[in-house]
Amino acid sequence: MLSRFWIRLLVAATPGCDEVTRLISESQERPLTRWERSRLWAHYKICDWCRRYQQQLELLGRLTRLAGTRPSSDTRRLSPQAREKLHQALDEQRPE
Repeated sequence: MLSRFWIRLLVAATPGCDEVTRLISESQERPLTRWERSRLWAHYKICDWCRRYQQQLELLGRLTRLAGTRPSSDTRRLSPQAREKLHQALDEQRPE
C-alpha cells in the first residue's frame, strides 16, 4: 500500500485520465516510448479505471485476432467457431 505522500506525488506527476486513455488507445497502433510507458505505469498505480480500460482493449485485440482477419461474406454475423472463442475468452475475463 502506498503512503499518502507517494499517492499525492503520483497524482501530481501523472497525466490525467483523458491523456492516459488516449495513450492506451495509441498503444494499439504504435509502440509507446519509454517515457509514455512510465507515465502509464505511474497512473495505473492510482487509477483502477484506466488499468481496467487497458485490460479491456487488450482483450478486444486478442478477440479480434482470434476471430481472424478476413471478414466473412456476411459481416453482421460471426461464425460459430468465432462465437464460441468469444464466449470462452469473455468467461475467462469475468470477475469472480
